[in-house]
Amino acid sequence: MRIRFLTLEDILAAGLPLDSPPNHSKTNRLTRSAGLEDMIYSDLYQQDDRMRLAESKLNLSTAEELARDVFQCFYSLNLRFTDKSRLTVEARECNLRILEQLLATPEFEEIRAKCEGHELSAFEAAVSFIERIPDAVESLKRALDGAGKGKMKVLERLEQQRDHLLVLLCEMLAQNGASSSASGGKPSPELLHLAEQAANLCKQAQAVAELLNLQCIKEGQSISQCISEAAKAAAETAAFTRMAETCWGTGEGTPRKNKENLELLKRLRNNPQLLAIMRHLGRMMEMISGLRHNAYHYGRGEKYSLTLGKDLKNVLSGELAMLATPETTTLFLRRLANGSLKQYARREKIRKGMGDIIVCLDESGSTEGEKAAWGKAFALAMLNICAHDKRKFAIVHFSSYDEVETSLFLPGQYTTEDVLQAAEHFFDGGTNFEAPLEASMKLIAEQEFETADIIFITDGLCRISEDFRKRFAYFQSEFLVTVQGILLDMGDADDFSLKSFCERILATGSLIDDKIDVENIEKELFNKNI
Repeated sequence: MRIRFLTLEDILAAGLPLDSPPNHSKTNRLTRSAGLEDMIYSDLYQQDDRMRLAESKLNLSTAEELARDVFQCFYSLNLRFTDKSRLTVEARECNLRILEQLLATPEFEEIRAKCEGHELSAFEAAVSFIERIPDAVESLKRALDGAGKGKMKVLERLEQQRDHLLVLLCEMLAQNGASSSASGGKPSPELLHLAEQAANLCKQAQAVAELLNLQCIKEGQSISQCISEAAKAAAETAAFTRMAETCWGTGEGTPRKNKENLELLKRLRNNPQLLAIMRHLGRMMEMISGLRHNAYHYGRGEKYSLTLGKDLKNVLSGELAMLATPETTTLFLRRLANGSLKQYARREKIRKGMGDIIVCLDESGSTEGEKAAWGKAFALAMLNICAHDKRKFAIVHFSSYDEVETSLFLPGQYTTEDVLQAAEHFFDGGTNFEAPLEASMKLIAEQEFETADIIFITDGLCRISEDFRKRFAYFQSEFLVTVQGILLDMGDADDFSLKSFCERILATGSLIDDKIDVENIEKELFNKNI
């Protein structure tokens, strides 16, 4: 039934969008992003072809924009959405339905917590999500086709015609002075006819949209289930990526760093040994972060110059002003990640820190598996502590007498690759205690390790000769060396093998069953060295 208008009051009471006619261009983007956010996404998109491959499998003309919007939802600190009236039909009927389903999942806030402001985590989570929704897109397209072939095109054509007529109608009303007053003279036949056409097109477009929506509701369960599973996978990916960045990452903020981190993630996924280490190391790094936070003291000193860095307590107020607007907040975070914020340089009294650390790590065949993973994770956590305080650090890998290798980490003189190589190293031989202690003595003497602490990690029962014990005891007193032993998966009754050269011995018990005891040992040793 066609709509008829007789008076100006009829037109103004019809509910047509006359106050804000749709005279703007349509877009496929559901979210609004800042230029810097677009640049960040573009860098990641160009460096990794997985997203392009995932988009191609969706068989959707708006797939590229959908992927960009998913990333924006995960990454942006200030999430802003495009008004529905500005969306194309396909973006509204396909992309928006998928995004609304994603935002309704319980995993979405979990993903946001991991990815907000962290570009690599957000990108990896977005890739994971897009890779898993082809079935949902197919179900959605099937539902839209179920309303009748070509209904999407019909709706698009109706909306284009409707929008065009609404713009003309508003212009005609403005010319007649009727947009602000409903009491004017009798409207012209042309005005009434134009209003009737616009109203009928609005009614037709609404009817087609409702038909499409009804069909989508019928497929809603299968679409919702697929989106839910994809969101769960994205949450797992986000958690994995954040942990990987914490444990191994080279930092965020530049295309080069992002490329290195993408390559690192690929390496981790294909290396069960590194994954096993990361499970322990991630927890240890969180513990260290908490201990540092509790022990933090604000430094004071004379301001004498300006420099670049990421020390928030010395950042200039002008830099902090970037946090005032959403557009510049992302720029502030990027500079923070790069260490390029302007800050004061201060002259402060230097307090000599704690001693350097050497970890002697048993890599005999019996440690393969969980014990080796925990030992490597603990050693790398200690490396993080030393790096933070610019202290020297070394891992002495040992097994049989002739199987000893030293990984030396001097402040500012090693790379992520050096750390990964140390983590992947494993002898898989016998057990000898004298060789690693000999290597430690040489290291302390030649590399000038100051008041060094040696942490000796083993699961083996082995003895050292009396001559070596005396020589090592003399060395300890001369160089002020302390040795602490950690017995893996063993009880206190087995500590006799370490008593001859360790001042203190800690037994972890079972690394699987006695997790509380293990964490207490970790906390005690970390806290002592922070």
